[in-house]
Amino acid sequence: MNHFASNTDKTLLIAIAQDESLAQAVRDMATTIANIQHFPNDEGKEAMALIISDESTPEPGEALAGIIANFMHRVGDEDKANLLAMF
Repeated sequence: MNHFASNTDKTLLIAIAQDESLAQAVRDMATTIANIQHFPNDEGKEAMALIISDESTPEPGEALAGIIANFMHRVGDEDKANLLAMF
């Protein structure tokens, strides 16, 4: 993803964000990504900080929230490598 999600991706992300069967952290990540305009807005950064600081968040979730929070026009090379290692 560069700068912002495509319309197709936004549609999928919004569906994830509205799926009440999913964990709130997953829904918050989807919302934050859907709202990225070159970088996450303040609300999204705050949501990612809460996920990272929550002791019940598994390590991959913390890492993903960190990558989302640090998004600046695109995912950095180090974060890309971390994503590939996670998934």
